[in-house]
Amino acid sequence: MLINHHVQTGLFTDEIYRDTFGSLAGEERLEEFLQNRNDGQLQSAIFSVLQIVSKLTVFTIAILIGFALFRTKVRFADVFKSILIAEFVMLFPSIIRLVWFNNYEHLIVIGDYKAFAPWSVHYYLSNYDVPIPLLNISVFVNVFEFLFLVIVI
Repeated sequence: MLINHHVQTGLFTDEIYRDTFGSLAGEERLEEFLQNRNDGQLQSAIFSVLQIVSKLTVFTIAILIGFALFRTKVRFADVFKSILIAEFVMLFPSIIRLVWFNNYEHLIVIGDYKAFAPWSVHYYLSNYDVPIPLLNISVFVNVFEFLFLVIVI
């Protein structure tokens, strides 16, 4: 939640929103959007906490259903703890982006932030002679997502 707040207020400034959406939305709609964005920060923070808790709970229940199908008894707390630990792995990409755009590169548009992914397998394979189909598929494989699945399993 703190990382998201810093990204929304520190990196995604009004100037970044103007550069990204100014030509698409028009000045009047953009000003209205920025005013609503500034007014709804507390509500957004509360909603993100509820969203994370519900996501973790639903994911835990789904895994427990899988265990129940194999008639294996596992406690809710044990599965929830492993999913919570795995979720912390997913904080690292956000931290890397935050450090990178605060210290090394100036953010020009929001798309630059979204496209920055040195942790994808594509980033590492693009320096080698790899068949194009494998290179295209590697865009969707992320090191941190793989670690998340390993921890959960």
